[in-house]
Amino acid sequence: MSFELRIAGEADAQEIATLVNRAYRPSPQEAGWTHEANLIAGARTTAEQVLSLLHEQSTILLLCLGPKIVACVHVQGDRSGAYIGMLATDPAMQAQGLGKQMLRHAEAYATEHLFDSDCGFNMMRL
Repeated sequence: MSFELRIAGEADAQEIATLVNRAYRPSPQEAGWTHEANLIAGARTTAEQVLSLLHEQSTILLLCLGPKIVACVHVQGDRSGAYIGMLATDPAMQAQGLGKQMLRHAEAYATEHLFDSDCGFNMMRL
């Protein structure tokens, strides 16, 4: 399998929202190993909320297998710290290390793009 890492654009908003909702609140037949569907009902996010994130100077990193988005993570911050959230992996591809890989990419992205090399920073994982 050959994966491509890229930054999300506005055209990806609906597919990202669908992925996040499937990962966090899947239907019973597609539930992965970790989810919150038994705790909270309804959609976790919408395409409009994803677009809002993209418009507020934050980045969503995508891991794609061909044209399909299989994992995502949201990165936002400044010199003082970074927020990494909305980490989601397609339920059919969970337990393959993709989440760990995305977290590493998010941390590397934050280090390279949000912080000066000579400053200390706080990384918050929520």
